[in-house]
Amino acid sequence: MATSTTWDDVLNNPQPSAPGGVNVPSGDPAEDGVLVASSKFASKCRACQNTIDIGDSAWFQRDGEPGRKTTCVACHKLKTAAADTAPDPEKPAEKPKKTTVKRPRPQTKLEPKMLADVSKGVVAVFREFRNIKFKGKKHEATDLRKLLSKYAEWSHSLLPAVDLPTFVDKLDKVSGNGNVRMRIAQLRDVQQGLLTLDEMQEADEYARQPMDDFGEPLPAFAAGADDDDDWHVGGAAGGGALD
Repeated sequence: MATSTTWDDVLNNPQPSAPGGVNVPSGDPAEDGVLVASSKFASKCRACQNTIDIGDSAWFQRDGEPGRKTTCVACHKLKTAAADTAPDPEKPAEKPKKTTVKRPRPQTKLEPKMLADVSKGVVAVFREFRNIKFKGKKHEATDLRKLLSKYAEWSHSLLPAVDLPTFVDKLDKVSGNGNVRMRIAQLRDVQQGLLTLDEMQEADEYARQPMDDFGEPLPAFAAGADDDDDWHVGGAAGGGALD
C-alpha cells in the first residue's frame, strides 16, 4: 500500500532518490516521486494534462521540471502496471519448450507369419519372380542385378527400415519355422500342378474361420452374423437349415 505524505513533508524533507525508498511504493516508477494525500494547490498532471484539484491525492516529484512535478493517481497506476508487465532486461528470455512427437518405431523384426502371408510372403516371391525375363548368356551381370533388385523390393515390402543384407540374415534365421516350411511345400505342389495359388488362398481363408468342437466351420449366425441372416435354427433335433 502507498504511503501518504502531506505537502509540508514534501517541502521540508529531502526527496528520496532511489526506487524502493521510504516514500516510494515498492514496484512503482520512481520518477513520479511521493504520494501526497491532499493537494494544497491545483495543478495539471504531467502525463495526461488533466487538472488535479485542491484536496485530491497526487504524486509529487520535487526535483521535476517546473510545471511538470505532479502526476495524477490514475496515470501513476497505469505506469505501474506497465512497469510490472514489462520484461526484465537483466533476466534471460525463456527458451520455447521443445515439443517431442513420438513416432512409432519401424518394424525391424522378421516374423514367420510375415513369410507365410499369402500376399506378401514367399508366395509373393513365387508369383512375381516367375514373370521376370532374363537376357541369358553374356548378360549374367545384368540379370543378377535385376534379380537382386526384385529381392530388394520384396524385402522393402516386408521391412522398409531394413537393408537387403540385414534382411537376408533375418530370413536365414526364420526360414526353418514350421509355418514357413509348410508354405514352401505348398508352393512346390503348385509348381507340380497339384495345387493352384487360388486354392492355396482359399485353404488359408478356410483355416482362419472359427471352428466348432468337431473341426467344422461355425455357421454364419454363430460366427457373429446379423440376426436377419439366412441361417435359422429349427427342427426337433435343433439342427440348422439354410432357407
